[in-house]
Amino acid sequence: MKFKFNVFIGIFSITAAFLAIQGIVIYRFITSRAESEYVDRYGNFSNQIRDTLMQIDKLSDSMLLNAAYVLREREREKGLPSNADLAQLRNELGVRSLSVTDNHGNFLRSDWYVAIENDPQLRAHYKGKNALNKPLFAYCKDYRNLITGQSSLEKTPIITSGSGGFPSKFLMIPNHNRTRVLEANMLMGSIGDILNQAIRPDASVASIGLFTPSGEVLGHHEGIHGFTY
Repeated sequence: MKFKFNVFIGIFSITAAFLAIQGIVIYRFITSRAESEYVDRYGNFSNQIRDTLMQIDKLSDSMLLNAAYVLREREREKGLPSNADLAQLRNELGVRSLSVTDNHGNFLRSDWYVAIENDPQLRAHYKGKNALNKPLFAYCKDYRNLITGQSSLEKTPIITSGSGGFPSKFLMIPNHNRTRVLEANMLMGSIGDILNQAIRPDASVASIGLFTPSGEVLGHHEGIHGFTY
């Protein structure tokens, strides 16, 4: 009787071990397959968004550079433009803002001053204060190279800007004799639209967002009934 019991235990142990190993193999196969399908599906999804954003980034760089070149020619031919001149030129070139700083990075002219003059709330907020009192070189010491001759172009990636934290890009070049820095910038509001269009066909994606390395939100969209900004 004891011998039969031992044989039973032996067979049972071998069978249990076999079933356990088989279960582990099957589990690993299923999880590996699921992970592979997940990576393939959403990896391609992410790559498509990345490629679109890179194209938008290059296009915005071209627009900003062209705007800065036009501003350089205007400044070379007619001297330091007025705030109103910059506002008019900004509208003609389709950028968000144009600014001119001196060789210390202090803002001399900007169409932003026109916006303040035309907005009672902004005018009251900045009354007696310089709206652009932080020197350009305080944002990045390398911008000074535009004056020293070590650089002919400086630009930012997509970053948050202003009190609303709107996604923006900034590009700077020296003027014709490197005595001033000319800056052009634009809003990158299309990020929200890109994320919205990307998520719409796939109901399984609950939300999607683009963030800076420090975690600031550049664009975000949630589901079919979510929001975009």
